[in-house]
Amino acid sequence: MQRTDGNYLYMLGCQLQPLHGINDGDTFGSVFSALIWAETSPDPFLHNSMYKLRHSLSSGENLLGWIRSIKDKLFASTDLSGDKIDPSDAHGLKYWLGTFEINLAAEFGQLPTYLVAKKGGYDTSDLIENGRVLFQPDLPAKVPEAIKDIEQATRCIAFEVPTAAGFHLHRANEAVLRRYFEAVAGDVPPPALATMGTYLATMRDKRLGDERVRSALSDLKDLHRNPLAHPGESLDSVEQAIDLLGAIRAAIGYMLKVIPVQVELALEGMGTNAADLLTPPQETVPET
Repeated sequence: MQRTDGNYLYMLGCQLQPLHGINDGDTFGSVFSALIWAETSPDPFLHNSMYKLRHSLSSGENLLGWIRSIKDKLFASTDLSGDKIDPSDAHGLKYWLGTFEINLAAEFGQLPTYLVAKKGGYDTSDLIENGRVLFQPDLPAKVPEAIKDIEQATRCIAFEVPTAAGFHLHRANEAVLRRYFEAVAGDVPPPALATMGTYLATMRDKRLGDERVRSALSDLKDLHRNPLAHPGESLDSVEQAIDLLGAIRAAIGYMLKVIPVQVELALEGMGTNAADLLTPPQETVPET
């Protein structure tokens, strides 16, 4: 996935449009800025842009060739105000400009470009590029392994893939649950079979953690997670995925209150060594 810049295409059009005003008999001086301006965009657009043109590539290269040919004659001229564009050059330039524009319009008409509509009250850019901001600020420091699923889930909501969003949200919730278990379990070992059901059963039998948190997680498991795990079940709408996001966000918020910051994991992402951070600085004695 790549984010497109609409202004890039607008500027390309602005740079090529003055070429329509070039006619045979025009002096090199009168078309100087139009030619120089027009040459700067087509090459990277044709060969290095994300659009990967096919049907309009050949006509675009021919247009660029005519622009450069006339520009070379312009730079070779010793009398810009007197030397004029050859009629064949003006005709070739106009022909390939028109051909390129027709081909490009046809190709862009078939290009798989989409506008991502706003979902609920969430900012579209946050959903696609920065889903972690929809959750608690301390989540990355306390359960950094949940962030990837969080960001995949919000991206799926933006692109209207609600069932996939549900799977990622449940995965993130279970990552937080494992950290929550570590925080409240004391000497109780984690279950051998690391599923949401076995974690909750152990917590219930040993009375670990807050009963209200266990109840909320049990509801998520019974009402949402387990049904979604069956092949015949799915989330039918983005609204259902947003509702699930809200429920899981609330459960995660309660669990985060007792989960400590994962110092090693948090600092690893910053390229910092925990031992360096925890070692007090050495006092320096000024030289005498």
